Amino acid sequence: MFPSVFVCHGAEPWQEAPPRHPGIRRWIAVDLPSRARLLDSGIPVDRIVLLFNFVDLARFPSRPPLPERPRRALVFSNNMSSGGFKTIRAACRQESIGVEAGGVASGHAIDEPEKVLTEFDLVFAKARCALEAMATGCAVILCDQNGLGPMVGIADVGHLRDLNFGFRTLVDPISRTMVRLRL
Repeated sequence: MFPSVFVCHGAEPWQEAPPRHPGIRRWIAVDLPSRARLLDSGIPVDRIVLLFNFVDLARFPSRPPLPERPRRALVFSNNMSSGGFKTIRAACRQESIGVEAGGVASGHAIDEPEKVLTEFDLVFAKARCALEAMATGCAVILCDQNGLGPMVGIADVGHLRDLNFGFRTLVDPISRTMVRLRL
């Protein structure tokens, strides 16, 4: 039997249920909700390691300083429906911001985000996609198919990181009004 680890990326999906196996030496949680899931499943606290998701900063170059107002935005999501994208695009159009889609659902998968993120001022994303966009210096509004969260600011980054910039931060529906309030 080989020693192993289990990484819990989600607090709710059935696929993230922590397995019980004598070879597992540590269970890794990527945020506080996934840590709570491990604890609720009976994993001993001394066997849980909290290791926030991270980005290789050497891989993601910094973009030039942001303009006074964003000119180009990217909806960076593998799950965003065409309806959600159209709503974001309409709200951004009212503010003279061009919008592109990137991700599997849009048919425009981004295999090397480090090569395209610096072309945008504003990125609508959650979780790892949001982290990658922040690493380049883009402004980020937390967003995915399930809803809209805040624009990430320095005052909120700690709390939002505790939640992996993930689905628990998406507290509002995607609507033109809600998107424009964040712009």
